[in-house]
Amino acid sequence: MKRKSKKITQFVRGYRILQYLQKYTDEKHPIKQTEMRKNAEVAKYMGRQDTYNDLIFSLAEALNCDMSERLLPEDEWRIVFDLYREKNGDRGGEDLKNDGEEEDECVVGSSGERRHKARPIKNLYYQHVFSYEEIDALIEGVWFSKTLSNDKRAAIVKKIIKHLTSEYYKDSYQGVLGIKEPVIGDRGRLEENLVVIREAMSADNGLGRKISFRFNGYDRRKKLIPAGDRHHTVSPYYIVANGGRYYLIGGWDGTEDKAPQMCIYRIDLMAELKVLEERRLPKRKVEGLPYEWNDDFALSHLNMFHDEPEEIHLQIDCKPHQWTFLHDWFGDNFRSVGDDLVVVKCSPEAMVHWALQYSDRVEVVYPEHVRQRIIQQIKKLNEKYETNP
Repeated sequence: MKRKSKKITQFVRGYRILQYLQKYTDEKHPIKQTEMRKNAEVAKYMGRQDTYNDLIFSLAEALNCDMSERLLPEDEWRIVFDLYREKNGDRGGEDLKNDGEEEDECVVGSSGERRHKARPIKNLYYQHVFSYEEIDALIEGVWFSKTLSNDKRAAIVKKIIKHLTSEYYKDSYQGVLGIKEPVIGDRGRLEENLVVIREAMSADNGLGRKISFRFNGYDRRKKLIPAGDRHHTVSPYYIVANGGRYYLIGGWDGTEDKAPQMCIYRIDLMAELKVLEERRLPKRKVEGLPYEWNDDFALSHLNMFHDEPEEIHLQIDCKPHQWTFLHDWFGDNFRSVGDDLVVVKCSPEAMVHWALQYSDRVEVVYPEHVRQRIIQQIKKLNEKYETNP
């Protein structure tokens, strides 16, 4: 019986060397051929210096070009080393299929094959798809997810580190534990609704169409039930992830005495969702709707209240180190106008609830209509909790 050859194929050699470079190199930690030959993990896949050079150039040309053999921009290269950068730096977009300059770097072997000259390949490394700063952001996003268990978070983070980093990456989040959050009731419904809303938003070459749905809420038996007997008609504009939930920011149609207004709905609470034939309203016609998306939207619409934000003056009464709560809710989006007086831009409806939550350290001093609404809420609470002596 004829024995199978134990010769390692070029494909396997290339793949193992690629795995090694992904694991043990990055821009700040390039490697030399001599170092690789001393490592039993990869040495057996390297071959002679000329075949090794040829293999590294082949890897570079495969991973640094698109499907049309056009060179990618340098920041999108995966295999980087001095010789390749000398020859191809700043040539992004060029076609390398018939590169005459390649003849200067090659010799023809006895069997007619072309191989790269045995010039040393220096400062070789794998350029990872994500920077370590971006990896930190990905891992942070996983740990802060409100819909994953600790086991699932840990498993995803382990895959990110294994497949997207080198051994030089330091996991700053090792040992972090997440806290279980309330789970969105029906993820299947949520995903279906997201598909329908995206379809409506992209319809008619991005002009978009209106949607119709019935809005629901949970009852005491933990079941979703309709929050009224009508179907809502909304022009959809933005899908926003906030606090572990997904929201649609849209616009209601106007009436005879009122212009179209911005509205916000939780997407997982929608039912009987469908795309209508009617074209959605132009953004500029919807009052309160941001024409271009602003990442600070949630800071002025606390808990996704949709009424128009106003400048609100707050008197803060707490110890100097206790202003953290203000940063937690508004970030840097507040300004001081006195020793303990600050101004924030916020939804008045949201401010009523927020100011009551922090009533031990916050007093709304302006505008008067917000202050009066808080006073009315305090009176109702006083009546609710009043006890007879």
